[in-house]
Amino acid sequence: MLTGRVVTAIRRRRLYQDVLEKITGLVQSGEVQVGDVFPPEKELAVKYDVSIAVVREAFRVLEHNGLVKGKQGGRRYLVNAAPSFGSLLTGLEQVVQKDLLEARRVIEGSIVRLAAERCRESDSRLLREMIEQEPAYTDNELFRIQDMEFHLAIAGVTQNSVLKRLQEYINELRAARQAFTMSAQTRQTLRQHHPPLVLAFEANDPDAAVRALSAHLDQAQAAFEAAPEFTREQD
Repeated sequence: MLTGRVVTAIRRRRLYQDVLEKITGLVQSGEVQVGDVFPPEKELAVKYDVSIAVVREAFRVLEHNGLVKGKQGGRRYLVNAAPSFGSLLTGLEQVVQKDLLEARRVIEGSIVRLAAERCRESDSRLLREMIEQEPAYTDNELFRIQDMEFHLAIAGVTQNSVLKRLQEYINELRAARQAFTMSAQTRQTLRQHHPPLVLAFEANDPDAAVRALSAHLDQAQAAFEAAPEFTREQD
């Protein structure tokens, strides 16, 4: 099962995106103009019924894009008119998603290699049961949650607590990112990469495990690059 941190990351992602949209709405409506100071974090947190941490996360996105700067005392002011919410968030997401996929190749590549070396019969049985119970999710978010659970189980096969924690952290990062659209065929293809991984573990074949993971992540990268959220022209 997913850790509490991952569940929290999913909820927090939705909250900060909602707050970011509302803050950029203040700019687009003319309520806040270039040079104006934004309301205090506490005031916005109360107004939008979220924590101050969520408000700060939304402002960090604006600061990252050079639209907002901080003033002494914690207040922030607008230095450049904000683009649409969609284009603002999409630009940041593209960079982070690419970095995350690159990191997964490095870290999870080591994880599956060690898992193949240490896999026991009980481990492969558990992974096969997970595959057999995989529903044909029609929802991208639910599919992604199931995929994170499977990769976390693989990390457990390594019998290395640090690697398992690293996988948990990767899952937290994945959960905190925008879920991009995948077709039913793409989800099915990604699911079809799970059995070859288990076969490699059962054969104690590290090289085969790495090849299976690479194919899986290649497909994930192709899905990301083809996602309408990142290919269509933003408003």
